Amino acid sequence: DLLLRLSKNVVLALDADSAGIASAERSARLALGKGMEVKVAALPEGMDPADLIKDDPQKWKAAIREAVPIVDFLLALHQRRERDPRKFQARVREGVLPFIALMKSSIDQAHFVKRVAEALSVPMEAVWADLARVPQGEGGQRSSYEEETAPVEKTTLSRRESLLRTL
Repeated sequence: DLLLRLSKNVVLALDADSAGIASAERSARLALGKGMEVKVAALPEGMDPADLIKDDPQKWKAAIREAVPIVDFLLALHQRRERDPRKFQARVREGVLPFIALMKSSIDQAHFVKRVAEALSVPMEAVWADLARVPQGEGGQRSSYEEETAPVEKTTLSRRESLLRTL
């Protein structure tokens, strides 16, 4: 909320490892949910922001200047990681569409639906149909990295506590 008072734009610059990507996803969900524009600065592999600033301030400035919207960043990430077209489509459906669903602007959503359709080589209508199936409240979901590393919680709640938590 404090950031939103200062600017509607956010550039995330985190480590390029799995934990950094998971953190970027969480931060992007929060910012998009507040109506902010979210970009991601791609850092060189193995570098964190502090190292890059210390080693080469010009590369840091270039990384910030060349930051891309979160959807474009995630599309490129999944495309690099997944060669099988069907698996790539599934990753995009699960890992990119929820970010588009969080966007407050219909114009922004339309722009990124077009980008996703082009990346998947499918009609825009197909992407819109899948986007309509993204559950509301999807912005709070865990990233795939967090799912793999999170400890399993085992708690027994009373029916009343469970209902209160749900509400």
